[in-house]
Amino acid sequence: QSGKSLLRLMQNNSMPTLDLFVRESIQNSLDARNGSKENVKIDFFLNTFEAKNLSCELEGITEGLRNIFTSDLGRYLAIKDSNTFGLTGELNADCVKNNEYGNLLKLVYEISKAQDSEGAGGSWGLGKTVYFRVGIGLVLYYSRIKLETGKYESRLVACFVEDETSKDSMIPKYLNRNKRGIAWWGKKTEENKTIPITDESEIKKIIENFTGLPIFEERETGTMIIIPYIDKERLLPIINSENEMSLRLPWDNKIDEYLKLAIQKWYIPRLNNEDYKYGKWLEAKINGVKLSHKNIYPYFSILQSL
Repeated sequence: QSGKSLLRLMQNNSMPTLDLFVRESIQNSLDARNGSKENVKIDFFLNTFEAKNLSCELEGITEGLRNIFTSDLGRYLAIKDSNTFGLTGELNADCVKNNEYGNLLKLVYEISKAQDSEGAGGSWGLGKTVYFRVGIGLVLYYSRIKLETGKYESRLVACFVEDETSKDSMIPKYLNRNKRGIAWWGKKTEENKTIPITDESEIKKIIENFTGLPIFEERETGTMIIIPYIDKERLLPIINSENEMSLRLPWDNKIDEYLKLAIQKWYIPRLNNEDYKYGKWLEAKINGVKLSHKNIYPYFSILQSL
């Protein structure tokens, strides 16, 4: 795949990006549920990050990022799930046996592979590319898993997807080959190859650039998708008429309010519903505030009652 072709995989351009993000990211989390837990917990985070510090970690596009984003602070959006297995599997595709790629390789590196988990409710093609649409195409994957040995391990990797034919493309050529429009960052293993970072102190240092973003607890497993450089104006519905400005609804000009609406729109049957019979029930928070029976919209409360 090239970056341009990946960005064109998801042809649904009529649905707002945040709707797609909420629908597909939560479905990805539900598909990775831990069968021994009673529910899946989802946390959305919306805050600022240290743009200069983050760009230093992304060798090859550091200057490109600083030329486009001159502010010291940027905005990020993240989704964290827990009571899930996390990004399990081998760190390197060369170590895969019997075609068992695992969640890590399929989500982060083998982006075009089809979803094949029994009972999965979405397609990998759609669910995996939605993250690249939310920001500038840069996504950080942070996960904590339980190894077969019983020990716990954290993993962090960054992926950037861009249209390699654009005049503003940032990923440089490698050995004078054609630009591909896809790059990964992590722990260097060969001249042009990396695997996810597993060093806890290094991971903590990177995550600390994101205000309000927690580190996974010692025995907690799950995945956090971090999307920096988001643009509020691009993500929220555009109202062209000045006369309509006074009629704007709460979710039209606040990303956190739109997330609150979208979670209810797509997942109200599962939200806080311990009697849900078709899978794990869902618990959701936005910046630490739980979406409970007390603060969901009346329309969706009625739907859930039915």
